[in-house]
Amino acid sequence: MAQSPFDINLASWNERAGIHLADETGFYEIDAFRAGKSTLHAIEAGEIGDVRAKRLAHLQCHIGLDTLSLARMGADVTGLDFSSSALEGARRLAAETGLPATFVEGNVYDARELLTGQFDIVYVTWGAINWLPDIDRWAKVVASLLAPGGFLYLAESHPFALVFEEVDGRLEPGMNGFFTVDAFLGQRFKGTIHEIRNAAQTVQNVVTYNALIDVANDDLKLRPGMTANTTIIYAEKDDVVAVPNQAIRFRPPPEMTPAATGSAAGAGTGSGRGRGGGNWGGGARPAGSGLPRGEGDGAKTIWVLRDGKPQSITIQTGLTDGTNTELTGGDLHEGDLVIIDANVKGGTATTGSPAGASPAGGAPRMRF
Repeated sequence: MAQSPFDINLASWNERAGIHLADETGFYEIDAFRAGKSTLHAIEAGEIGDVRAKRLAHLQCHIGLDTLSLARMGADVTGLDFSSSALEGARRLAAETGLPATFVEGNVYDARELLTGQFDIVYVTWGAINWLPDIDRWAKVVASLLAPGGFLYLAESHPFALVFEEVDGRLEPGMNGFFTVDAFLGQRFKGTIHEIRNAAQTVQNVVTYNALIDVANDDLKLRPGMTANTTIIYAEKDDVVAVPNQAIRFRPPPEMTPAATGSAAGAGTGSGRGRGGGNWGGGARPAGSGLPRGEGDGAKTIWVLRDGKPQSITIQTGLTDGTNTELTGGDLHEGDLVIIDANVKGGTATTGSPAGASPAGGAPRMRF
């Protein structure tokens, strides 16, 4: 009898657990962990905050290194994984290090039934959700585990991105930028790229190159170890017509065509400036959206409201700041209504519904 995909995956992870616990390549740094080193990367350690005395559920915890590192930080931790071999190793590491932790074997979709009580933090990181067949169901399980005021901490990367090594050729010394730190919300610190180092750093098979940024710190607000969200300005244009990126990403459900109506957000100048920047990372096109026919370099398909009906048009685009994109060509003008979302409520699409209304018959509700 043929094995199910779940059984095949489980067998694979049971086999991998032994290999990872042996750590012959040093990737998991188990000896360093035994000696007291945390296995959390700087981004997780910096963002998750003070976990002392917090109840924390680590889903898909594998061999428990991060679970036990969080216990070392003072959290009351429970790790869940479906691999008995991985959990055997996790319990062994807990015993060796004397770190208190509970490890539970089971399917992540059964976490609510398997884990007792509610948690202040649900923790999921790196190479976890790409294995899941039903993200909506997973999210509901996570929500059921959280206590009032609790939160999900999710740090993840797209597995396809892990095959690439990239140096962004647009970044050069002398470029200006700005960054924020969590300690001073709403305040922007300005800086200039001083150097882009050639020595690579590799985390989860992603190769990165550090850039050094000069910034004035006369009031000594900035301190070593702070996590910064950085934007580098590689080009600027003034007085451009900009299109919301939500409109560029939008793809209509079948129920929306050939006719529907709604309420809208317009193409416009916004702050009067189109600015191209990057947050040291890239956005991904939503799964399944595909590349519409006719889209090439700078060409994008968007949907607009014309005569009360949705209509697709092709536009040419330029700079983007991640939120809005410069319009360089196409049949779109400042103030036109562009569609950014549609909520289909079952039934057949009809026309004539007022903005924000949910007409009888279940026509789509659109946002503009």
